[in-house]
Amino acid sequence: MTKQYRNSFIVIATCAALLLVIAAVGAFARWRGNDWYAPGELAAKLQAEKNGLASTLSVPYPEFKRALFDIRQPDVVVVGSSRGLVFRQSAFTWRFSNLGGGTSSPEYGFYLLDSVFREHRPKILVYAIDHFGFMPDGSDVADRPQGVRAPQAGPRRNPILQPIHLVLSGRMATEDFLALLSPRPLKSVGVPTFGMTAAVNFRGGDGADGSAYLFGTLDTVARQSAEDRFGDDLGCVRGTSACRGAMRSFENYDPRRFAQLQRLFSELRAAGIHVVPFLAPLPPALIDDMRKSGKYGYIEKLRSDMRRALPEIHDMMDIRGLGSNDCEFYDAIHAGEVANLRVLLEIAKTDSLLSQALDQAGVRRAITQYSGSTMAVTDDVTRALAGRIDSSHKADICRGAIKSGS
Repeated sequence: MTKQYRNSFIVIATCAALLLVIAAVGAFARWRGNDWYAPGELAAKLQAEKNGLASTLSVPYPEFKRALFDIRQPDVVVVGSSRGLVFRQSAFTWRFSNLGGGTSSPEYGFYLLDSVFREHRPKILVYAIDHFGFMPDGSDVADRPQGVRAPQAGPRRNPILQPIHLVLSGRMATEDFLALLSPRPLKSVGVPTFGMTAAVNFRGGDGADGSAYLFGTLDTVARQSAEDRFGDDLGCVRGTSACRGAMRSFENYDPRRFAQLQRLFSELRAAGIHVVPFLAPLPPALIDDMRKSGKYGYIEKLRSDMRRALPEIHDMMDIRGLGSNDCEFYDAIHAGEVANLRVLLEIAKTDSLLSQALDQAGVRRAITQYSGSTMAVTDDVTRALAGRIDSSHKADICRGAIKSGS
């Protein structure tokens, strides 16, 4: 063997060995994290355990949510973006499934109607509407989309290499990954866990009802002032930092999205599904600054037109009149569980079918006990967390008031 071939062989062998090591490390991490399940298998495992917690970083999320729905055959569903994720079975006496986490766009509603609800139709659909879903983005908008597909879950990756990818992309903390590789036993968190981040640090994941437990975020929020929670977005509104995403400002909304929503509600009702739509809440401090800025005319026009043309939509954007405050929001966009319980209880006052499905006495108790917090301890998973943050389930305390911008 010539020196050139020998060097080439060494390089190839070294690369192959390195790939084998990476694959072995990834396989071991997934084994330790109980993270080998396909979406349907993971959904079935959660249902069997009833009080389990699954991190879903390694599975296609829309497929997982649909599998949960098919197994649970719920009477009540919640639909929306990530802002709808913390509605839970514990708030309802009827069987419930959370289909939130993808998008609140009407296209997703048509997908549910045309595909997911073909075999089983829920009695009630609670629809969390995002104001920023009506931003004029210049995209094509059909009055009635046909052949709508499920939301994209991102590219599928080699399952063995998935742990490495999650670390490199920042979706899994390096310390969590190293804990999976450590010979030390993983700490029990009090409930069965599936998935790497759930197994290691109880940072959060999805429950058997499809709702999300944002414990990693909660741990940070418990130590933040309210000003820190909303800092970047408040800066956008006040003109001191760049605007992106949901905080972009426009004078007018896209009327085509409005027409889509009207069409969707009409078809859902025709299918025998009772729709409970509401405009999702924002923190009071952010609302005040948005009004003072004069830059968000499209939101006020949207709210006005909804009251006129879609009066069935409950305007819950400002819920301070229900006793909520800035402390009950994870950040500038996401209301916590307590704030959302207030929304449900208020709507149930005028919606007779929702009032039958809602555990009103339990919801009232949770609001009273956990007022001013994002999380309410209402089920086995939240009870398992209770002693893990500042040794108190009431540790999520809003520290410091926000002063509206001038």
